[in-house]
Amino acid sequence: MRAELERQGNPIRSLDLLIAAQALNRGITLVTNNRGEFERVDGLAMENWAS
Repeated sequence: MRAELERQGNPIRSLDLLIAAQALNRGITLVTNNRGEFERVDGLAMENWAS
């Protein structure tokens, strides 16, 4: 996933990458107020409970 994001010119921070990978692997929705970082990950379901 890291290599693909870097190839696209959309790298994300290491810890955010681990969080995204866990959510994708487990098939769960990621709840975050940091959508800008995670929007770069294809197929990641997200919700923002702060808005």
